[in-house]
Amino acid sequence: MVLLNFYSFFFILKKIRFPITFDFNVQDLKPILKLFGPALLGVAVGTLNTLIDTNIATWTGTGGVSTIEYALRIYQLPLGILQLVLQMPYYPNFLIHLV
Repeated sequence: MVLLNFYSFFFILKKIRFPITFDFNVQDLKPILKLFGPALLGVAVGTLNTLIDTNIATWTGTGGVSTIEYALRIYQLPLGILQLVLQMPYYPNFLIHLV
């Protein structure tokens, strides 16, 4: 799904003739790459937390893993709703540039 989003965004930029270059010697890129490390660590911690919670839930016996999975779905529900609310107004603009 992520690759599909990347390719669609890439082709939209290509269609509107936005210059796409992969020059890593840009001065403004260095602060972004310095901030990328902590952001990647934050995402990795969330994923590892889910993995460790599920692993510990296997020790509890019957129903432990399903309880953790249901709790994670309830936890991620507001995040999904927020993503949908923020994504829907911008989607028609992307389609206009695609056509």
